[in-house]
Amino acid sequence: MSSLKHYNHYIIIYSFVVCIALSHSGGPTGYYQNVANNAPNYNNCTQCHSGSANSGNGTVSILGLPSSGYIPGESYTLTVNVSGSNERGYGFQMASQSGNDDIGTFSLGSSSNSVEMNGNRIQHSARTVSGEWIVDWLAPSSDVGDITFSVSGLATGGNSSTGGDNVYTTSIDV
Repeated sequence: MSSLKHYNHYIIIYSFVVCIALSHSGGPTGYYQNVANNAPNYNNCTQCHSGSANSGNGTVSILGLPSSGYIPGESYTLTVNVSGSNERGYGFQMASQSGNDDIGTFSLGSSSNSVEMNGNRIQHSARTVSGEWIVDWLAPSSDVGDITFSVSGLATGGNSSTGGDNVYTTSIDV
């Protein structure tokens, strides 16, 4: 009887660890690292979260992009903002590309909180209630033409799974 009790405890602990390992509240990982690759593949947070992109009452935006074009080798401080009515918090992932190639370099600055690198993408490392993240982007050393900044934002719903979430996307050519 005692060994059955230990076995049940083992199963409960194992199940708990697996559930934690498979959750993505810290941002997409591994297979999901290309979530923000909106251009040209149009992937977004709906790869894992329910709902249709841009069907909720919120938005995602990128502030700080140069309106008259980037200067090669120049560094820019960008702010990603996700808004919406869902109460559990917000997340995002962003890419900068020319065609299928990642262009420029994202980095974490002194004002970067709750963000992390994921390959050549930048993303939330933890949900926030503010829905705002500050990151740095270094333009390529030479002019490569138009660069598309794609961001997928997530306003998480009221449950602890991937249901009830709203996804917002935008892309901006610089």
